[in-house]
Amino acid sequence: MSRRLSPPGCRGDPQRLGATLAQLRDAVERATRDTLRDGDDRFALLPGAGLLTAAHLVNGVHPGDEGHALLARAVAENLTGNKFLGAIFGKALD
Repeated sequence: MSRRLSPPGCRGDPQRLGATLAQLRDAVERATRDTLRDGDDRFALLPGAGLLTAAHLVNGVHPGDEGHALLARAVAENLTGNKFLGAIFGKALD
């Protein structure tokens, strides 16, 4: 039976600089929320926690086909009505 090894941070242990992937995700999400709160509407936040499970990762890090399909669905659902994208494409995306 082969065993897949997860890279540092995927199991909740710190990476070389001392942060876990969950801590890095939290920092990025917090910075995005702060930016949105400060009035910059060119951003949208799609929280990453809970979108995929370990079963969706082919090597402990990268999503496989099903994982990519779930990510694509989540992104597409969150793009509808996004003001920034409407400005890019010149129309509402409703």
